[in-house]
Amino acid sequence: MIEGMSMIRSSGPPRVLIVVSSWTRLGNTGRATGFWLPEAAYPWWEASAAGYQVDIASILGGRPQADGVDHSDPVQRLFLGSQDVRDALDGTPAVSEVDPADYAAVFLAGGYAAMWDMPDNPALGALVAAVWTAGGVVNAVCHGPAGLLPARRDDGTPLVRGLRVTGFSHDEERKASMIGVVPLLLPDALTALGAHYESGRSYAPRVVVDSRVVTGQNPASAPEAARITMQLVADAASHKKSYGPGLGAH
Repeated sequence: MIEGMSMIRSSGPPRVLIVVSSWTRLGNTGRATGFWLPEAAYPWWEASAAGYQVDIASILGGRPQADGVDHSDPVQRLFLGSQDVRDALDGTPAVSEVDPADYAAVFLAGGYAAMWDMPDNPALGALVAAVWTAGGVVNAVCHGPAGLLPARRDDGTPLVRGLRVTGFSHDEERKASMIGVVPLLLPDALTALGAHYESGRSYAPRVVVDSRVVTGQNPASAPEAARITMQLVADAASHKKSYGPGLGAH
């Protein structure tokens, strides 16, 4: 955590946190962007079904802008129709205002917006690292792994160093005509920090799990990544109940 960070502390049922971007402009294209809604909706669905309270934070706080909305998807319809979700999105706290100790998992929703305000955000990096260090699970899908870039372990090394990860591929960016628009390419940025980046077929689901870090290559990976994340959360909770607190945290 960052020194002097104000905290919103929670109580009650176990919680997970979804972090979304606050960015709204797609580079110099003149087009709008935002967080990719299904990459928030599927974590919400899986965590809610598992009995977890789901909080939503954004990089700057306030009401974030959504992108990639598909009203034909029943999970997205339920997400948008939830009064709790609507209330949460109306006034999200900034990532600097949430206490990572409250959360068993943090989900970093993607969308092109994440490429601008997640990679260099120290408050986000501190939040992600704190959840992971405490034994929690970190999930990042599509462009969401941009939020892994600022996270550092206790010894100062990048959280992703030595880990197998995935994220939106070169080929997918090329097919979307976004190379030269986005400020960085995830495979290159992750590899530069010592991660072992891997990808599969473009736009096909692919999920990589390593050391409680769950990454998905593209939006199609969001449902499976969310399911796997909540299974890891359940496994961790079961171990803590069996062996007592403080064991199995890493």
